[in-house]
Amino acid sequence: MKKSIRKKNNKFIEPSPEIFQSLIYLYSNGDLQGTLKKAKTLLKEYPDSPTLYNICGITYSDLGMHEEALDHFYLALQINPNYADCHYNMGNTLQACGSLVGAIKSFSKCISIDSKHFLALNNKGILHRLNGELDLAVQSLRKAIQIKPDYPDAHYNLGLTLEKLDLDKAIVSYKKCIELRPIFGDAYNNLGNILKNKGEIEASILRYIEAIRHKPNSPEIHCNLGYAFFEKHDFINASEQFKYAIEINPNYDEPYSGLGECYLLMGQEAKGRELIRQSNGVIRFSNDSGLTILGSNINAAPPAT
Repeated sequence: MKKSIRKKNNKFIEPSPEIFQSLIYLYSNGDLQGTLKKAKTLLKEYPDSPTLYNICGITYSDLGMHEEALDHFYLALQINPNYADCHYNMGNTLQACGSLVGAIKSFSKCISIDSKHFLALNNKGILHRLNGELDLAVQSLRKAIQIKPDYPDAHYNLGLTLEKLDLDKAIVSYKKCIELRPIFGDAYNNLGNILKNKGEIEASILRYIEAIRHKPNSPEIHCNLGYAFFEKHDFINASEQFKYAIEINPNYDEPYSGLGECYLLMGQEAKGRELIRQSNGVIRFSNDSGLTILGSNINAAPPAT
């Protein structure tokens, strides 16, 4: 239940920077219960500290206790309605609860207070894309990039959005993302998907191989590489990639279908049909799905404190 906090002359007393550093140390080292315990104790001494309520909210959110997190963000904002980072953190929690509209409102409020909050702009862009509001998504993501040009996540998310609007511009965004973060496996994968769909199979194979170098345990990427080899009629290499995908995740249907098709075309009909049966009987010589937002599951930096 939300309780009311009365501000005194619009002023509040915060703990010392040294105390906050000790909280940040606990949080950064993964001691969430310790962080929460210490913050709650400090609130008895500093009951009007919006930062302490914000830290409690972040910690509750990380523990999956979203209602408690939202209550604490609400209390922080009662004390300081212009607390931009708190609106940002509330947006992240609302998004985790599935309230995309509410999350967008929180990110928008954060941006109205701090127009250079590139994390909020990035996350707002992601949610506009998920809502199918592609123009708004592009607008928000480009603002994030304008403020912080070296932020790879914003370039990546812009690439995801532009895939629906302009593939050539999406390629540019993914390449910029890779330039900034050369180990970003999903960017290589998504770039490979675009190139494969454009018929540039050799180029897509190179991108998938690079993606696997950075994310060797991704069954989706191995499967995508398998389909690229399949396009070349290189059924031996294709089948090897499908086998890798199955080994990583035996419950993933897609590679069974691809491997079954390889065996059928290599003359091993019984083996092929059995594998296709294991994939629910669906033959699909295609793969439209690219890896999207990782979830945390949106590409956002850790909550600001």
